[in-house]
Amino acid sequence: MDNYINSILKEDEKVIVASSVSKSALLVIWLSIPAVFMAMYLPAVISAIASAAKSADRAVSVLAFLGVDLAGLLEAAGVSRAISVFVAVVFTILVITWIIIALFFTRMHLGYKLVLTDQRIVGKAKNEDMDVTWDKVKNVTISHTWIERLFKYGTVTIVTKHYSRTFQCMSKPNEIKRVIFDHICDM
Repeated sequence: MDNYINSILKEDEKVIVASSVSKSALLVIWLSIPAVFMAMYLPAVISAIASAAKSADRAVSVLAFLGVDLAGLLEAAGVSRAISVFVAVVFTILVITWIIIALFFTRMHLGYKLVLTDQRIVGKAKNEDMDVTWDKVKNVTISHTWIERLFKYGTVTIVTKHYSRTFQCMSKPNEIKRVIFDHICDM
């Protein structure tokens, strides 16, 4: 972010607030993968362990505990081979889909940057740049869900005379709003 700030600053300009995509937002999306994985996988593991505990086959029990073979787990729980293979394939597709979504989300939002200086607002969101002086800024809104509040990030929308720009998953949204309102009220 420092390279970006240095490249846009004029000589007599001072940075008030600099924000980029919150690392917490990326952490939340990437930690969601194991949570979804466990929510889907855990019932099969528990039923396989219970089933294996009744049988004398300890190898199935160890594999079930380690979560190695979903089809094997379901078979150990008494589910037919065709259904267990189907469930394993669907589960694999879901995990791969979630990873692709997380990668897309990460790639899409990594370029978001917002810099408030004493003279203007400069921002980058997706393929759109924003460079607006303070006198053209009309409003700012922030929105965040409960999880975004918990991890201190949110969506910032800046409205100017001619357009508006939305910056998602930004760190310090409340500080950005406060600084913009301070500048708007001073004018």
